[in-house]
Amino acid sequence: MWEDVVVTAAPCNCKLGTITVLLGAHNVEIGELGRQEVWVHHRILHPEFNDETDEKDLMLLQAWN
Repeated sequence: MWEDVVVTAAPCNCKLGTITVLLGAHNVEIGELGRQEVWVHHRILHPEFNDETDEKDLMLLQAWN
């Protein structure tokens, strides 16, 4: 089990800049107890992702330790 990896949708892959993952949030508009923002170190886009059909719409995000 990888404790530093999150699965998300492939269109979340920002071509430029860095991204973060917001953990433990049910409402992003308010600060909640236990909420964490984690910087993403590595992005792994599914090698067969098709942005026209959204087939294989998966991406792994690995957090900085």
